[in-house]
Amino acid sequence: MAGGTPINRLPIMAKSVLDLYELYNLVIARGGLVDVINKKLWQEIIKGLHLPSSITSAAFTLRTHPSEATVTTTTTTH
Repeated sequence: MAGGTPINRLPIMAKSVLDLYELYNLVIARGGLVDVINKKLWQEIIKGLHLPSSITSAAFTLRTHPSEATVTTTTTTH
């Protein structure tokens, strides 16, 4: 990944590896990270990732990953 930020460890949620590409696509489809945060669309993102709604910290945890996904995806596709 020339120019990108490497991900040193895989993010895990609900005992599964978090699909950062899918997370990125779901966030972008809803207007980007700022819109998802401001409009409180995290439940939609959680459903889109097929995560259990019982994870009470899912929104907080997911907020830390879109920036990683954005950096990785945009630098590898351009």
